[in-house]
Amino acid sequence: MKPLTISELDKIVNHLQGLLGGTVQEVRTSGGGVGLKIWKRGAFWIWVEMNPKLPLLFPLPEAPTKKSIVKPTGLFLRSHAVGKIVNSIQRLENLGRVVEIDLLQNNGDECKIEIRLLPGGQNLIAKSSGKQISWFKVKDLGDLRDDYFQPKNRPSTERSIEEIRSEWTSLKARTKGVVSGISHRQMTIEKKCKVLQRVKEELSLKDSSKWREAGEWLKCHGLKSIPHELSDFVDSSQTLAWNIEFVFKKAKEIEQKRLRTIERIRQLESELADLQSQEEVPSKDDETVGNIAGRSKSWYEKLGIKTRKLMVGSYVVFMGKNAKDNLQLLRKSQPWDLWIHLKDYPSAHAILHKKRGDTPGPEDLKKVAQWIIKESFHNRETLRSMGQFEVIATECRFVTPIKGDRLGRVTFRNESTFKVGS
Repeated sequence: MKPLTISELDKIVNHLQGLLGGTVQEVRTSGGGVGLKIWKRGAFWIWVEMNPKLPLLFPLPEAPTKKSIVKPTGLFLRSHAVGKIVNSIQRLENLGRVVEIDLLQNNGDECKIEIRLLPGGQNLIAKSSGKQISWFKVKDLGDLRDDYFQPKNRPSTERSIEEIRSEWTSLKARTKGVVSGISHRQMTIEKKCKVLQRVKEELSLKDSSKWREAGEWLKCHGLKSIPHELSDFVDSSQTLAWNIEFVFKKAKEIEQKRLRTIERIRQLESELADLQSQEEVPSKDDETVGNIAGRSKSWYEKLGIKTRKLMVGSYVVFMGKNAKDNLQLLRKSQPWDLWIHLKDYPSAHAILHKKRGDTPGPEDLKKVAQWIIKESFHNRETLRSMGQFEVIATECRFVTPIKGDRLGRVTFRNESTFKVGS
């Protein structure tokens, strides 16, 4: 992925003008970025990525991280930016790839956020009430040369905001080994192999033979004429009885540790054998519709989950046959899969398998909802009397089973609702 060009950044800044007048509701920080949640007829995120080689600024429908890591910049912004209104978002043309966000409060209190998107000179600088904080140490902009001012260095094709966002999402996924061709199973096998090798190395160091040899020598010959190779195991300043007790105690401790290490090696080898014998489950990131359908059916059956299946356009939808199956289906789904349920009615949970970042259309969701209604209410007269149903949809990562509940109930958030006729 390439850094943002001036024209691409102008396009993003122009897109963000729609957030003017919105209110900053939340600040979230990760290890390499910071996001502002803006509310204006809905929630939107402005995400700033502080990657030294690839600093980015772009809008997101939701934050890429659930939990916020404590960062000084984040704490400052929570104190001085949250609750303020977005007054202006502009690129400082004389400085190149530098964007300034101006936030105002009704009492006139102001907070300015300067975002520098120059590779090697990336930074986020926040100023408010005479105070200033930055993500990195502030460099003089005069020392930073923005080569993208030069036309020869600009890419021949200009990317759309969606393309930039998609490239960034794929890049983040590759760093986790999801899109790079390394499955979760392969990564687990590699990790366990490394642990096994390290434990075997530790086992070779846990040798009690010299301690026992020193003990036997002391029992037969005492402290006189101790061989040079055993002298490190004997404390000549202590009595004979103390030395004999100490070396045998040490030998026993090492032997016990050795037994535990051997047991650990057996356990790791058993876990590795189980992993290597399992059938590979491909990632849904790069699956086609056909192999999603074929794989999922056999996968769920092998896990003992009884399901019903529906093909809707390019999507595969699964539904459990009882509360237990519904919960297992939810737990085995990907975080970005879609969970669909009837609002205010007891019904089956439907899981729509999709690719990360994909959004099913209204017609596809309507077909899924009608399938849920049909499977939940078999009496046609009852259906006719109910008229329209309100349907809830949210990604599986926002759905949490209620602990200990036998009815398969869940809590959910970040849901969207739509209506469908019976």
